[in-house]
Amino acid sequence: MIVKIQNKHDFVSKFLSPISKINENAVIKIHGDKITSLITTNDETLILYVVYYSNNDLSEVKDLNIPDVNRLIKVLNCIDGDTMDMTLDSNKLIYTSDNINFKYHLLEDGIITTPSISFDKIKKLNFSTSFKIRSVDIINIIKGSTFTVDTDKIYLYTKDSKVHCELTDRQKHNIDSFSQTISNEYKGSSIVDPIPLNFEIMRLISGLRFDECTVSLDPEKKVLLFTITTPTHTLNFVTVGLVG
Repeated sequence: MIVKIQNKHDFVSKFLSPISKINENAVIKIHGDKITSLITTNDETLILYVVYYSNNDLSEVKDLNIPDVNRLIKVLNCIDGDTMDMTLDSNKLIYTSDNINFKYHLLEDGIITTPSISFDKIKKLNFSTSFKIRSVDIINIIKGSTFTVDTDKIYLYTKDSKVHCELTDRQKHNIDSFSQTISNEYKGSSIVDPIPLNFEIMRLISGLRFDECTVSLDPEKKVLLFTITTPTHTLNFVTVGLVG
């Protein structure tokens, strides 16, 4: 079976690299028209569903059990050019060219634990609030975090028809804070009670190259969906608000 990658740079930087930041191993599914992976952090506080669009001649979904995503990234970065074909032979991926050859062994099915979560069910939640965050605003939030070193929480709320964030911890006394506007408008319900999140979600997203990220909120369940979409890939980060 041949696994076709039309854009190696995007496959590595927009698909494999975000996966590696969530977990060191993953099950990657090869479909006929796309390559996908659904993974969580070890504590299951953050979910990533990532899609890379690629045409493969497959009539059924094939699982690749990747034992070390970073090792796969390193060997793929050795390949010149952006288009590549790898052969899936039993329990390994094989690449052959005039100047580079490698074999990357996969794990057997069932060794890597896959999340029992359905992303289709997540999409059906009542996301009654949505807004967009620009990449430059997330970078500014990261800069502000160097000032608020005593907290790892970020609070989201709406005020004066805009979406704001505050880096602080409302469960602690005498703690420094930093706040800024992150979106000049939003659709749907307002966020009256600030929703605290683990700041790690912002750190992860800040390392990705994008123009805008769409944020959708289910206020009742306090579930947030961060979506980055391009012609070659879609990244969906899902997290749940913290307590206090």
